[in-house]
Amino acid sequence: MTIRTMLPSRNVLLFWGLNLALLLGAFVLIIEPLQRFFTLRSDEILQKRDELARYDRLALADQSVRSLLEQVRNGQSGFAFLAGPDINSASAWLQSHIKERAAEAGLSVRSIAGIDPQVEHGLTYVGVRLDLSGPINSLHTALRIIEKQLSPALTVRTLAIRAPASTEGISGEVMLNVQIEVYGAVPSSSDAQ
Repeated sequence: MTIRTMLPSRNVLLFWGLNLALLLGAFVLIIEPLQRFFTLRSDEILQKRDELARYDRLALADQSVRSLLEQVRNGQSGFAFLAGPDINSASAWLQSHIKERAAEAGLSVRSIAGIDPQVEHGLTYVGVRLDLSGPINSLHTALRIIEKQLSPALTVRTLAIRAPASTEGISGEVMLNVQIEVYGAVPSSSDAQ
């Protein structure tokens, strides 16, 4: 046996060389991009999971959110909606409710009017616009009462405060003129009680 007979033939080396090149090409063109794609998606999913966990921690830290969550878990899902069988009665209830809360806080209600309903994210929101006057402490109290109540959930979307042009010669608290818009969700017609 000579050395020449122990070495594989040129055709065998060419065959294995081409197969190896094809496998390497398939890896570079198909497998490596797929692996990179799934790695990037995995990283994005982990990042979103971390972000969601952070939001969950923030939400659970707030007592009012914890109370809302507990009501939802207990099946009391109607707590978030304004009372009333239709939009008009819900608007009337909201006007009365907000007027009472403003007076309770020490603000004078100069005018109150309903706002056309708005639809956002599949929910219908009824709003009221109030023109109020009173001291800053009363305004702060009214806002706290409105936004911290749990049933129904209300949102102050617009708040415009106008103070007197000059406070010279004014003794005591400065009276502010305030325009505020408050919204609350109403159940859809299929959810109406």
